[in-house]
Amino acid sequence: MMRDERYKGNFFECFSDLKDTRQEGKVYHQLTDILFIVYSGILCGYDEWKYIYAWANTPATQEWLKKY
Repeated sequence: MMRDERYKGNFFECFSDLKDTRQEGKVYHQLTDILFIVYSGILCGYDEWKYIYAWANTPATQEWLKKY
């Protein structure tokens, strides 16, 4: 179960039980954050990593992502 109160809703409930096997100390973002950003980018029509990355780094997207 997610510990942070901002992780609410069906998306986060569906993915909260995934085991993150990345090495501790090398992780900057939670796995559910990454999945949410990628999924949102795909819904916005971006289907390549470089475009999702560029979309996720725009100021408008950053503000929107902070809501979730």
